[in-house]
Amino acid sequence: MRAHRRGRTPLGIVALLVVTLTLSSCSGSGTTSPTTAPTSSSGGTSTDPGDAATQAGTFAALDPEARDALLVTTGASVERAAMTMSGLEEALGGPAKADAAYAAITAAMLRRALAYRTRPSWGRFGGSGGMADVPSQGTMMTVAILVSRFGTEGVIAATANAPVKSATQNLDPGSGTNFMNITGSLGRVGMDVRYEETVGGVTGTMHIVLDVTPCPDAQGVVTVRAKLTTSINGAGGTTGSTMTADVTVTGHVNDDAELVSHENVTHTVAGDHAGGGATFLDQTATTTWVGDSVDSANRVVNQTAGQGTPTFTKDAGTWTGLIEQAVSSGALEAASKAWKSGRCVRLVPTTEPSQRSGLKPGATVSIAAEPRSRIDGGTVGGTVAATLTGAESVAPSGSKVPADATFTYIAPSEIDTEASVSLESRSKRGVATAVITFDTNASRNYLVKPATDVAVIIGTATGFNLSGTTPKNICDLGTRSFTLTGPLATVQKFTPTTPPAGTTTFSTAGNGVPIRGSGTYVIEFNGANATLTTTMTGTIFFPGRPVPHSWSQVFALDPIEGRCA
Repeated sequence: MRAHRRGRTPLGIVALLVVTLTLSSCSGSGTTSPTTAPTSSSGGTSTDPGDAATQAGTFAALDPEARDALLVTTGASVERAAMTMSGLEEALGGPAKADAAYAAITAAMLRRALAYRTRPSWGRFGGSGGMADVPSQGTMMTVAILVSRFGTEGVIAATANAPVKSATQNLDPGSGTNFMNITGSLGRVGMDVRYEETVGGVTGTMHIVLDVTPCPDAQGVVTVRAKLTTSINGAGGTTGSTMTADVTVTGHVNDDAELVSHENVTHTVAGDHAGGGATFLDQTATTTWVGDSVDSANRVVNQTAGQGTPTFTKDAGTWTGLIEQAVSSGALEAASKAWKSGRCVRLVPTTEPSQRSGLKPGATVSIAAEPRSRIDGGTVGGTVAATLTGAESVAPSGSKVPADATFTYIAPSEIDTEASVSLESRSKRGVATAVITFDTNASRNYLVKPATDVAVIIGTATGFNLSGTTPKNICDLGTRSFTLTGPLATVQKFTPTTPPAGTTTFSTAGNGVPIRGSGTYVIEFNGANATLTTTMTGTIFFPGRPVPHSWSQVFALDPIEGRCA
């Protein structure tokens, strides 16, 4: 029964009311609570699957603004009816005072949620909250959904580069009832938030628990669970109502890193908690999507009790379906961003030869692209595609090659030319990218020689180069190791560490007084005035009297025309 594709259908407020009434009439609880005497029933009464699928498809086709507005409309009806059924309306002094109290507490909870959303102490939680627009009004449950949406995005973003085991923040210092706890790693994140407000003679409480695996497992399965609990209580907490929505979303990702299907299971309980005479509606909605189409849908009323009205039953059915859509759409969007961002898969290509700069024109380089899971280090399968920017060629080009993949890059025939190969890995475990740059730039070719020939007068010279050090033509100076030699069997080695700087060792072993030393060097490329300067410490081994010594050296670097051999 695959039908009812997602779409965007803007609706006006009048149309919203019509949709509300129409969808409520087909929400199909399967049982109608009488309006005069308390009753109870259980046993899983189901809606007609066709009606459930139609409703799910209709909700998904709504413009986001219209869907959120409809969620507010039906949510307010359910929550406000529960206040009446629980006796809270009567305790507050009648419908008008109950209306005012409900408006005040929902506004306070919304202000609280939006304040937390932009608070610097939430770290990177300032991202999009996922609602069509920041709402100007809400219900207890729509505020909880808002928190779950920006909470999902927030905990995923906050753990993208520096995963944490757990972090707890008191939302209100000194209060043991308001808290936020974040747990996270690359593969699994969670958030546990609870806060309450008292205003207008009632206390509102909100508790949101999130558990998200933003990286698909080896079978391409990603899961999101959001459990949302809200309540409105009168003085002393003995009279009031509680709403719960427990949503589990299971998504399936294909080898192109795209979500191909998902299943939503939403369990809601709406009603009061006034004791033995409680009135509530407990139901479960299950919807399976293939692509953008409803594949199957069902809603089961698990249990009802008390004096629920037909309107309450109908609106609670609509409310359940809307919650399913609102939570799953935001959660899957946040998870999809994560597994497509490089969070879940690593791609570190290698080349043979490893040299990528200063390639000879027309040189051939083999590229190995082996994507690996960041979660368990395993192979991920899927494909890798390569595209070239610049000259000369990469093969295969633009086509998806099964991973692990090998590509061949051919350097351009001209010198001083640059190019880059972009790689993209796609699999059921996510997306990873990498860019390799190549060039045929002529290497720096310099003749290295002492800047001055200073006679060696051991013990009195503060700086020296050995007179007669043999000048040497150095290719790729600054990126390659090289050695200079001189009289007295002098050997001086230069090793780049962070080009154009490095370390050097110095020794003499011939006739005379041996010297040993080491230090660092810095190259300053300045055209015809380029220099290499060392800072050295070591020992002069006078007969029977080693003497510590420090000195510096300055070598002139004379550029040599032409390409480095």
